[in-house]
Amino acid sequence: SALILMLMFLLVYVFLLGIFRSAMRGERSLAVLAAVACCATASFRGDFASIFNTWNASDDVRLVDDFDHLTKFFQPQVHEAEHSRRKRSAEHTASFASGSPITKGCEIPGYTGQYCEFPICEAFNPVSNPQQYLRDEGYVVDLTDLGNCNRQEKIVIDETMFDIRIEIQSLDDVSPTFTIVDADGNMGYPDRMEHEPDRYIETFSSLPPGPYTVIPTSSSASRCILTTTSQTTMTISGGFQTDQRDRNDFPNENAGAHQFNSILLTLHGTRAPAALKTVSVVGPENYILRPRVLDRRYGCQYEFYFDSLFCYSRGSYALIVDGVDFFGNLFRRVAPFECVNTPAPSTSPAPLTTPQPTNASSCANGGVLLADGGKTTCVCQDHWVGYDCSQALCVNGGTRLGGKCFCPVGFEGVHCEQVKCEPTSNHGFGVDRPTLVFVIRQRVKMNEIVVQVQTAIGEFMSNIMFDPTYLTRFQLVLFNNHEILVNKHFSSIKDLDSELNSASRSRDDSGDCYENVLEAVASAVSSDSLTQGSTVYVVTDALADDYAKQIDAILQMNSFARATINFIYVEPVPEEQSCSDIADPGFRAFEEVANRFGGLAWHVQHRDKVHDVLYGHMDSILYKSQLMLTVDRDECSSGLAKVMQVDTRTDNLVFISKGRDFHLELTTPEGVTVELDSVVQDGTFAISTWSSLAGTYLIRATSTTPSASCSLRAYQAPGKWLSTDRSSEAYWAITTDVDTDAMMYQPQAGTGNHPVFHVEPFGNDVDNAVAFLNMYA
Repeated sequence: SALILMLMFLLVYVFLLGIFRSAMRGERSLAVLAAVACCATASFRGDFASIFNTWNASDDVRLVDDFDHLTKFFQPQVHEAEHSRRKRSAEHTASFASGSPITKGCEIPGYTGQYCEFPICEAFNPVSNPQQYLRDEGYVVDLTDLGNCNRQEKIVIDETMFDIRIEIQSLDDVSPTFTIVDADGNMGYPDRMEHEPDRYIETFSSLPPGPYTVIPTSSSASRCILTTTSQTTMTISGGFQTDQRDRNDFPNENAGAHQFNSILLTLHGTRAPAALKTVSVVGPENYILRPRVLDRRYGCQYEFYFDSLFCYSRGSYALIVDGVDFFGNLFRRVAPFECVNTPAPSTSPAPLTTPQPTNASSCANGGVLLADGGKTTCVCQDHWVGYDCSQALCVNGGTRLGGKCFCPVGFEGVHCEQVKCEPTSNHGFGVDRPTLVFVIRQRVKMNEIVVQVQTAIGEFMSNIMFDPTYLTRFQLVLFNNHEILVNKHFSSIKDLDSELNSASRSRDDSGDCYENVLEAVASAVSSDSLTQGSTVYVVTDALADDYAKQIDAILQMNSFARATINFIYVEPVPEEQSCSDIADPGFRAFEEVANRFGGLAWHVQHRDKVHDVLYGHMDSILYKSQLMLTVDRDECSSGLAKVMQVDTRTDNLVFISKGRDFHLELTTPEGVTVELDSVVQDGTFAISTWSSLAGTYLIRATSTTPSASCSLRAYQAPGKWLSTDRSSEAYWAITTDVDTDAMMYQPQAGTGNHPVFHVEPFGNDVDNAVAFLNMYA
């Protein structure tokens, strides 16, 4: 019985143990299932899933200028900074050119161009694959992030594309869709549509070339990406190189992780002038490299390159390449790639096996060899160092690797000495579309003056009929009795003439010696119709009584339009002549505004001379002239002298002066003092001209009246005929970053401001061009 009891106990134990183990197995199974259910998250699919699945769906895109600072291997280096677009002092240029002129040829082996800016490949690669980036659906022509499926995106359809497939994919099942419209707002209707919980696809057999807008929608917020693929005959191919990056023509398919890589590309299926312009890189963890300009190489299969991309981690990436086709239309292509581990090139110099020589037998890169007894020394040109001037000095934060400077964003050149604006503004200057503006007091006592203004305008417009498209914008502001009566813009001289004709028949006899003149001026310069290079004429028989309120506003507003403002203060009628006083603060306000913007304020003492003064001024400088010199002195009796350079494109010099007993003397490049041709002489106001020759002129001005003030404006003016030879024109703006071409018209207080200039027409001979800048505060 004891044996039977023991057997029964053993059976019960085994039974209970089995139940316990089963229970444990079930619990673990449930735990595993729970873990799987817990960790199963939404993900993208397709060719670019490995990129976007690393992104944080709740974060926005992180645009970066360089990838190199994202890696723990990156070590910032300190270099000499040169914050100028072309930092070359005039004294240095002149002294150096006299001893060792700068040559126009490149002396660096393997490079060409005036500044050695273009690499030449060591060996030409005869092989390239136009179908390198072909996928099942075709070639990827666009790839972009749409945020939470609420970000509209523009895509470009070029003329080589057909069987176009546009796909929007969401991270979650939110039933994404989209609408596509062209530049005119017309909707596109696909040949085929595919709906899935996490993606939507429209396929078009063809679409007219041009820009289109994709407007996405979804049932709820979720991260979305847009991919456009198509069949096309215009493709790209290329890769990466880490060894002799700018001269190697044999790219690898993938980039090397944790090192610098040149991006090498070529364009297939089209012909010049089609070209690749910029490249951007989509990377892991929400990072996107801002577009970078592609440079050109010579003697290469892969002629477009960017040096350089730093792969900050292993993983999947994509190139976004933009270009311009044969007809000048934009296009885009996309190329996926990987950053993989490869042996990194050495960035440190190899140990010297023999002592480095100290006596040079010759000097590289234009250096000058000096001998002193048995010792020789090289005097190096800009940015070259070493005993024989063979080592490049990297400036502006450039890094020297393997004897070559690798430049940060915004700089280029052998030494990173040249500023490259990214992006360029492409704003234009609008100087060939000036606006002619008149601000006139309208009342009975001004009717005869308005008639003279109307006549002067008509005569001047007749003089430039040879170029009828130059002056087609006009603006008229009429005021009186402290009210703005008219503020109109005209695109026809006939319409302006009609409005002036009505103004010359005014029956309004109100108003006195003082008016809201500056308020009327502010109304004119704040108009949206005002363009660069405009000229404002203010004609009034009243002095300003609103200068305290309006003068600062005019100075601020016109600093954007930069219109030249001139005041013609007409002698009042006899019954109001007691108010005429050019020492009045109201007239001083005219002078302050006019002098600030390159104009003049003058007092026309004889009311019947308004036509002569206005016509003479307009006919002398209004057609494509350039202001070359301004002088405003409180005391001129001690005299002044100025030197002025005149180029070959100048037909006439025009001098406009104001001052009591003011005398002007001009000495030509031949050393001859000439008598100027008088155009207008009215009291203290005078206009004179001289048909110029190119060269250096000396201007002497003086006044025989003690303590008399004076003002002088000197212009270069073209002849009154239509010419294809453009006159020289200079424009300036302000930017806060030396490598940014964003245009500002005013400096910002409390921050660094860079005055930048544009001169046209201007050649490429930068090294032999010298500029000087004087600032007065």
